Amino acid sequence: MSRSLSRARRARTTLSQNFLVDARAAAMIVRAAGIEPGGLILEVGPGDGMLTRHILAAGGRVLAYEKDPHYVARLRRRYGGNDRIRLYHADFRDVRAPRDPFAVVANVPFGITTVIGR
Repeated sequence: MSRSLSRARRARTTLSQNFLVDARAAAMIVRAAGIEPGGLILEVGPGDGMLTRHILAAGGRVLAYEKDPHYVARLRRRYGGNDRIRLYHADFRDVRAPRDPFAVVANVPFGITTVIGR
């Protein structure tokens, strides 16, 4: 088993991750969200950034909360120069919502969905 494959399997088990890999599905999710240019979007668990790139392409501003340090590093390398995204190495459940109006667009890790609803 390759190192990256074993790492992906381990991440899915420990962090309840299920990665969105279909770019058309990601684009459809973002279109359905009705993102306005400049609109503030909270993205929970962006992982490799499949939704992130479509949100940014739609003109949204992103507050992304990623718990996995591997993906935090990848996203920082990819979007470090983009002033419309702020990436936080944090568990979304431990942060306060912004005061400005926002929408949530996410492929939420299944293991935290019941906790988010509380």
